[in-house]
Amino acid sequence: MLALAVALIGGPTTMATAQPLAPVASVKLSTVMATPAGVTGSQLKAAPAASAKVYNFTKAFTTVKATTGKGAASVVSIHRQTKVEVLSKKGSWTKVRVSGKTGFLPTSVLGKTKPTTVSRWVKGKQPVFQSFKTSSKKLGTLGNNTKITWLRNSGSWQQVRTSAGIGWMPSSKLSNTTIKPHAKSKVYSYTKSFTTVKAKAYRSSANLISVHRQTKVEVLQNKGSWTKVRVSGKVGFVPTSALSKTNPTTVSRWVKGKQPVYVSAKTSSRKLSTLSNNTKITWLRTSGSWQQVRTSAGIGWMPSSALSTKVNPAAHPKPPVKFNAPRWTTDYVNLRTGPGTSNRSVGTVPKGERVLLASSVKGWANVKTSRGTGWISMTYLSTVAPTQKPPTPDAIKFDSPRWTTTNLNLRKGAGTNHEALGVVPMGERVLRGRSSNGWANIKTSKGIGWVSEIYLATTAPPPKPTTQYRWATGNVNLRAGGSTIYPIMGVVQAGDRVTYLGSRNGWANVVTNVGTGWMSDAYLSKKQVAKLQPDTIAVNNAVKAHFGSWVTSYGGVRPGSVGHSSGRATDLMIKDYKSPRSIKNGDKIADFLIANRKSLGISYLIWQDKIWLGAVTGWEEYSKSGKYGNQFVGNWNDTTLHLDHIHAETIGNAGTGAPLIK
Repeated sequence: MLALAVALIGGPTTMATAQPLAPVASVKLSTVMATPAGVTGSQLKAAPAASAKVYNFTKAFTTVKATTGKGAASVVSIHRQTKVEVLSKKGSWTKVRVSGKTGFLPTSVLGKTKPTTVSRWVKGKQPVFQSFKTSSKKLGTLGNNTKITWLRNSGSWQQVRTSAGIGWMPSSKLSNTTIKPHAKSKVYSYTKSFTTVKAKAYRSSANLISVHRQTKVEVLQNKGSWTKVRVSGKVGFVPTSALSKTNPTTVSRWVKGKQPVYVSAKTSSRKLSTLSNNTKITWLRTSGSWQQVRTSAGIGWMPSSALSTKVNPAAHPKPPVKFNAPRWTTDYVNLRTGPGTSNRSVGTVPKGERVLLASSVKGWANVKTSRGTGWISMTYLSTVAPTQKPPTPDAIKFDSPRWTTTNLNLRKGAGTNHEALGVVPMGERVLRGRSSNGWANIKTSKGIGWVSEIYLATTAPPPKPTTQYRWATGNVNLRAGGSTIYPIMGVVQAGDRVTYLGSRNGWANVVTNVGTGWMSDAYLSKKQVAKLQPDTIAVNNAVKAHFGSWVTSYGGVRPGSVGHSSGRATDLMIKDYKSPRSIKNGDKIADFLIANRKSLGISYLIWQDKIWLGAVTGWEEYSKSGKYGNQFVGNWNDTTLHLDHIHAETIGNAGTGAPLIK
């Protein structure tokens, strides 16, 4: 039984404590309640039990008033979430006790439950001020993303509760949400030389990919003497010593003369292109007597002997031939291209003509004549001019050259009233004999007659420029300037004729149906070439649409096989052709072409040293059969065995164009 405290009403009090009751059989009073004199038992009452305390919480920053009224004196200011003891309520006011002080608050600012904590996060490293001024005392400095409790706003400042106490911070330095850390910037390095990326961090590990000098790789992590990198979509390891934080200086080479670029370090390998003298290219590495280089046609190989480490000096021109010794022909004589009758005749020099001798070889003279320069037999030359017959007094000499400035009527006499003999074309060289009243007597291609002198010039007109043409040997990029650094304006199709304006450093300035720009000289022919046939174009378009990412290029019109030279064949170069996956990709392309052979006009295919000649025979051996590719005997390689590409020969223009089967 709990002790019971009693209070004496109206007189002195005596405290008695109730003890637990013993069993009835053995009750013994251990405590006796003393009753004061003159007080009856009915006057004794139990003291009322103490009532439980009631607490509320402030919803916002609040000031406790001395009395109930907004104009009353302030007792103390308290923050949001402050716990106060509720003493009583009086209208719209509540009497409270807080921080040892008693006063009044509007009932509306109190809640029975503690308001939800409102958090803020610090943006960067920021100070906490004692008041809302940056000139006030600093309570502390908080690190980036520190979580603190919001209390209230005042203008552009916020009052907050922090580990350094309650203070103020500018709103611009706080966030309503957690601040996400900045994404870690990627780190890149460059390969110093040709390097193989390994699957794991040791030399005997499997090879993933080989990369050239100056290749940019993403650095993932360092592991001892190895660095984990990402390049060309693959992740692997390279020796740390093979990497540089800065791109290695470009090493240049210059081509000596006109030289081919090969796919591999063999002159028997396929030619990528042919470069002109002094073409500047980028060196990548040296292997024996060969150098791997980056050119406008791609990366390939060239013999070291064909390259120079500096610009090649211009060839000294041969001194001009001087024709300065006069001779006279003693008969009509053939002018030939070389010293000897076995050389072709370029015309006949008339008897008695004065020619100029430059030199002689074995009885033949190199001379300048009215027919041009060439060679004639010394037998028909004299050092003495022939005797001239005295001229007839009345003979007219047509010996003053003139040139017509327009198309002219040649007339029988000096005047428009004379009959026209014909029309002398503009720009023709004529010989004037005499004049009469503004008319000239001349010798022309239409005969001798008269024309108005105002239409004759004493100087020859400038020669008309000769238009030169070239033909594209493949689908070639047209660029805004003479280098691969210039943007692509469009693609000139194989076989298209372009107007040739001139060349510089292996690049041709041309006018095309795409616009005026620059193309590599290596892809232009002086002779007209065949265009890709409709079936061949259809094959290229179908493969690009369905398997474009598996094919690096499409070979078209070029010299060599009948199919290529006629535009009926295309070479589909397979990306990363040595990998098992790429071989399967090539198989899928070949199956696709066979399945759509009628729609695309397929004649036959060569792939992986096999030839497909039709549905009846299917795939047969190519190089091992002894029947095909005999032109490559002794020169079998990945290209001639068709390991790196699918050769698709078409009929030309026989495809039905039916919907393709995938």
